[in-house]
Amino acid sequence: MPRYLTGMITTDYWRFPDFPYKTLSWSVELTTTAASRRELVTYVVPGKSKRSPTGREIVVRANDRSDAERAAFLLQACTQILRGGAALWHFCGLTDVPLEPLTKERAEAESGRTLFHSRDIPLACQMAVKAETDQRFVYAIANVWLSYRLFSIDPMDLDPGHTHVPSIPRPKHPAEQVGLANALLLAYKALEWLELDVRASRENPSTINGQWNPKVKDDLVDRLREAGVDLNEKFDWAVRGPITKLEEKHPPRAVYCSPWSYWLVRDVEVEVVDAIAHVEWLRDKLAAHRASLELLEGLGIYEVANAQYLARRLLLEALGFRSDPGTD
Repeated sequence: MPRYLTGMITTDYWRFPDFPYKTLSWSVELTTTAASRRELVTYVVPGKSKRSPTGREIVVRANDRSDAERAAFLLQACTQILRGGAALWHFCGLTDVPLEPLTKERAEAESGRTLFHSRDIPLACQMAVKAETDQRFVYAIANVWLSYRLFSIDPMDLDPGHTHVPSIPRPKHPAEQVGLANALLLAYKALEWLELDVRASRENPSTINGQWNPKVKDDLVDRLREAGVDLNEKFDWAVRGPITKLEEKHPPRAVYCSPWSYWLVRDVEVEVVDAIAHVEWLRDKLAAHRASLELLEGLGIYEVANAQYLARRLLLEALGFRSDPGTD
């Protein structure tokens, strides 16, 4: 099979099961390239001396370039999802060069490439391989990836303990509001691909007198459990800044306040099913149809980030990973 360089450099590969990781149409392995040789890390293994291994580059082996590009996209999209945001705004692309030996000609062929270095890239490779077993996962990943392309914020900027700004102002420009609304829409579409959306109709509404319709809720709970989602773990819903018309009309259904809540940081813990229902309501009122200008003005980055993190969590758990797999 032809082999392609991906531009993805890993230095913590030693923390994960040995490569290669394989699907029916492609596999990923590691190699040393001129770019990866420049990546050095230093770490200490308990009871052993300090070591400084070089990095390795992810290589895709596939029957044709089309399969290789599909694999490379999945690898990079899964890396972004693990990070909780879009660190890769542009596809790194593939380079078809002789992988051995490391000659001057090969080094020249590698020059000018777009490269990306991140921790947990091998874990992203495992996610991509698992996703290939079911096309629903592939399309869910694509929707989250495109949502990140429209809007993404570094997770640290959402942590009130690492910022002096308790609340990021809501955008006033119509193009920004439309971008946020569509990013939220794509995040919910990922839930639909996972079949973890609210299933309701005019004859069987999701709520009755403001409360869950038991039939609709039980159906959603059954599908979440079947997918492997831990319903005992609440979802952290970020609520920041002054109360808006949007929040007044439909506040999150809080179980209790988050431990770090204070002043304009009004974060709450909600049940997973209520988080899904809230994102669905936001989708219906702000993105799927023409929105009320009064409600649209209440849309901010936190509503979109909530939807993206919910899609991220459910996707990871449905793939068999815990919600924060990169924290070990």
